[in-house]
Amino acid sequence: MASSIYRNLVITLIFFGCATLAHSQENNKPLADSELLALVAGNVLSENVVHEIDSRGLAFSAPMTLTVFSSPPLALMPMF
Repeated sequence: MASSIYRNLVITLIFFGCATLAHSQENNKPLADSELLALVAGNVLSENVVHEIDSRGLAFSAPMTLTVFSSPPLALMPMF
């Protein structure tokens, strides 16, 4: 009888210990600008970046419109 109670107590403690460790691995802090830059610079898939932003949010205010830098049209490029 006592060994059964002891065994159940040990199993319960192991279960709650694992549950606590699993919960501590969640990162609920919003993404800092440096973390977002690291994800993009590290060639992380855009779907994963979007998921991180959706799940964690941003710790900074992003501009409403983003400027895309591209090369000038061919007509404006100097011909050598």
